[in-house]
Amino acid sequence: MTKQLLTLSILICCFACGQHSSSATTKVKADTVALKADTLTQEQFEAASAKSDDYEENSLPSNARDFITEGYGLLGSARGDLNRDSLDDMVLVVYKKGEDSTDIDHPAKRPLLLLIGQADSTYKLATKSDNAVYCKNCGGMMGDPFMGITIKNGYFSVELAGGSGDRWSRIVTFKYVADESKWFLHKDGTESYQVPDPEKITRKTRTTKDFGKVAFEDFDVYKDN
Repeated sequence: MTKQLLTLSILICCFACGQHSSSATTKVKADTVALKADTLTQEQFEAASAKSDDYEENSLPSNARDFITEGYGLLGSARGDLNRDSLDDMVLVVYKKGEDSTDIDHPAKRPLLLLIGQADSTYKLATKSDNAVYCKNCGGMMGDPFMGITIKNGYFSVELAGGSGDRWSRIVTFKYVADESKWFLHKDGTESYQVPDPEKITRKTRTTKDFGKVAFEDFDVYKDN
């Protein structure tokens, strides 16, 4: 009975992943990680993860799927207007299959791709970055730090969280600059607190006054920009 309920839960989670609004995030791997409980064997977990990946990738437009190269899977995606031309664009975050087995000192990067919608409903790759999303093991005891992506009117944000005794969250926002047809770092906000005192939250927001002009391609989530 327990196995039947678990299978049903996995199917429900896979179905729910496709029900987000156009500007909201569809998150794949990090949601699947939550299924890895004591009741799951490693084989069951890997099978559930693979099914979730296949479901999400198949839900993408075929032209968008073409940008996920061999050996990579879909970690998360979002739809919205990235360059304020009123056409539907996409952000894809992908991960290297087998990233669980990579050296913690040399973790696998997770590319973030900006796809611009065309008038014929296809997509073109505008740009990408390997340093906009933390690695799988960068969240500490809280697990995978990738929380999602949001898009709104020329802005997009990468949402991250993690920690152990000290919990933290980070939202990094980029803005489209029409004169340059590029995206630049707009805001980098963090919140943190200690588990024994969750009401005492430390907040910090950095803007262009702090980090200057930083192109999306030059941003490095692992460094102070």
